Amino acid sequence: MKTKIAALSTSLALFIPFTAQAACTSSANNICNLNDLVGYLKGTINSLIPLLFGIALVVFIWGVIKYMNADGPVKMAEARNYIIFSILAITVMLSVWGIALVIKNTFFGNANSPLDSSSSNTSGLNNQLDPGNELGAGGNNQIDSSANTGNELNVGN
Repeated sequence: MKTKIAALSTSLALFIPFTAQAACTSSANNICNLNDLVGYLKGTINSLIPLLFGIALVVFIWGVIKYMNADGPVKMAEARNYIIFSILAITVMLSVWGIALVIKNTFFGNANSPLDSSSSNTSGLNNQLDPGNELGAGGNNQIDSSANTGNELNVGN
C-alpha cells in the first residue's frame, strides 16, 4: 500500500506542471515536458555507460591480479570467476550498444555519422554536382582551347 502511494505521489509531482499549465522555463535543472525528461534520461544514461565499462575493466584487472597472487585452486577459481564475469559483462554491454546503434540507424537514420553532409566539408562534391560549374573545381572555370596543343588541358578563370 505504501509503495502504491509513493508511486502515485511521484507521478503526480512529475506531471503537476502539465495539468496546471504552470509556467516552466527550459533550463539545465528544469524538466518541463516530455522532451526535457527524455533528454535528461538520455544524458544520464550516456553518462553511466562509460562508468559501467570502467567498473567492468577494474573488475577484470582485479581478477587478473587476484589470479596471479592466488595460493591455491580455490582462490584461483574465485579469481577466474571475476575475470570471466567481467569479460561477459563487457561483451554484453558492447553487444547491446551495437544492437541499439543498428536499430537507431535503421529507423532514425545515421545522423551522427562522420560521413554526414552537415558535419563534413562537401564543397568539392557540391561543385561537381552544380550544373553551372564546369569541371567541378569551383568558380567560373572555362576551358582555354586557344593554347591547347593537344597534350595538355588549360583551365582559366
